[in-house]
Amino acid sequence: MHRLLIAAALAFGFAATPALSNDARREAMIASILPAQDRDGIYLVFPTEAGGFNSVFEVIYFPDQVAEPEVQARIARICAAHKGAGVDGRLYVWRASKAHNVKLSDGSKRAGMRTVLSCFSR
Repeated sequence: MHRLLIAAALAFGFAATPALSNDARREAMIASILPAQDRDGIYLVFPTEAGGFNSVFEVIYFPDQVAEPEVQARIARICAAHKGAGVDGRLYVWRASKAHNVKLSDGSKRAGMRTVLSCFSR
């Protein structure tokens, strides 16, 4: 019986593929939206589809690593790529940047900024 319990623990506990961590999912989401050279200083980019493409973005960034105009320029490139697809190719600020405390995976907090940017005017 003891061996059966150990075998079950090994089969289910150790052999199972671990789920992606929150950090890995967050990084994969950012990678699916922004090219590598545009990811510095970005903690989160959460896209919402409208008009048939990802066009509204909640962005959390670290202002000590990247300035707000640069964050906007990075998202503006996405909007420009969709010019003519029901949008004029410009970036619109739906929610101005506000201070936001980011809770990191190690439990510590870091000062960041949170904004909502869109390829559509309101």
